[in-house]
Amino acid sequence: MNDFLDVATQLHRTDRVGRARADYDVLFAAVGALQRVHSKARLNIHNIESVFAAFEFAKIVRSFCDYPRDQIDGLANAARSFITQTIEETMRFPIQAGRVVPPAPYQEFFELVARMSQAARPAHDVVVITFNYDFAADFALTRLPFGIDYGFSEVRRHAEAVPLLKLHGSVSWSMCAKCRKIRPFTLKEYLEKNKLYPGDEVLRFDFGRRFQDESCCGEQLRPQPVIVPPTWNKSSYHEVLSAVWATAARELSEADNIFVAGYSLPETDVFF
Repeated sequence: MNDFLDVATQLHRTDRVGRARADYDVLFAAVGALQRVHSKARLNIHNIESVFAAFEFAKIVRSFCDYPRDQIDGLANAARSFITQTIEETMRFPIQAGRVVPPAPYQEFFELVARMSQAARPAHDVVVITFNYDFAADFALTRLPFGIDYGFSEVRRHAEAVPLLKLHGSVSWSMCAKCRKIRPFTLKEYLEKNKLYPGDEVLRFDFGRRFQDESCCGEQLRPQPVIVPPTWNKSSYHEVLSAVWATAARELSEADNIFVAGYSLPETDVFF
């Protein structure tokens, strides 16, 4: 997260942001506007999650610098598009012998989970809880014999599926505006509509385009992915993600061993 904005700036300068250019322009302009409060507030405007959180609060209090109301409401969605495009543009999946493989170190992570859930004696009931928005863990763990379960229902899809509980949402999740249910895109669905060609060395996922091509309840899916800002106030997302959060709470309460990797527990995640 610390150099996310720097990487995004380079993508913007080299014209690698595609149809998300307008959202990049909105976000960079808003970050520039935030500089005027930098001396009077403890706000890290160089961290995308801090900026995203500021946009979410702006929507709640209906105030952001001198922005009109209609522009304030669009800041958080611009941030979602910005985050998604930057992740998808920079996270490439190698193609080896005609097969897509997880980027490092997710191959090793897959092997660890597979060993714990299948080869260990006794076998472990493994659950993965993550704050990451990207699709790398999904891609790696989908190759397990019974796949993964996102926890949208508090009853597992399959008794031996590995729960992958993404507490902050995912770039691969969209939501139906009518039924308010999350529509996750699976690896199988994606590759069915995005064929590999001889000579391809890497695959770049583009879920935004998939959202445009799919519908639910007779309407096109929302163009923005389901990404939850890292703020203490997550009440507006309870309806959509409460089952995922409840499953995570239950799994943690029943766990014999909890392994934590790369998590700094920022103040904004006191909620979790």
